[in-house]
Amino acid sequence: MLVPAKQDGYGWLIGMPQGMTDNRSFDLNASSFNCWRWINDLDAAVVHNDRDPKNGAYFIRVRNRIEADKELRNFSARELLDRKIPGVTHAERQVLEHAVWLVSGKHLDIENVTLCHGSRDSDGDVPGVNWSADGDRLRVNWCSGGADGSFRGRSVIFN
Repeated sequence: MLVPAKQDGYGWLIGMPQGMTDNRSFDLNASSFNCWRWINDLDAAVVHNDRDPKNGAYFIRVRNRIEADKELRNFSARELLDRKIPGVTHAERQVLEHAVWLVSGKHLDIENVTLCHGSRDSDGDVPGVNWSADGDRLRVNWCSGGADGSFRGRSVIFN
C-alpha cells in the first residue's frame, strides 16, 4: 500500500481500511458523539466514490486545518469536478473527523461545510459535512447548489 508523499500544507495522513463504507464511517462517529444524517442509508445514496475502500485499503493526505480549504471557497461541487480538483469522499471526511477528534477532542468545519466532492449521488450532487451551528452534532446534508463562501472543497493527495 502506497503512502502519498508529503507536500507542504498536507500534513494529515488518513488511512482508509478495506471495507469502510459510508454507513460504517458515519456510525464510527455516531458511536463517539452526536451525529445527524439526512438519509438513513448513505451507502444507497452515494453511488460513486472517486476512491473506494471496498477495492482495498489506501492512504490519503489532506491539509492539516480544521476548516475545509479556503482556497476552494466560492466553488460549487460541479466547478470543483470540472476543474479536476481531487476531493475528499464522504467516508474519508468521516474518518478524518474521527481521527481529529480522537487526537485533539476538536471537531472539523465549525464555521464552514466540507463539500465531499469525491462522492456523488445519481444526480451528481455531493454530501456536505460540518459541525452544527449550535455545536451539538456532526451533520451530513446533501449539497446540490451553487457556489457559496461557506461551502468548501477539501482537496486530497493520493496515489
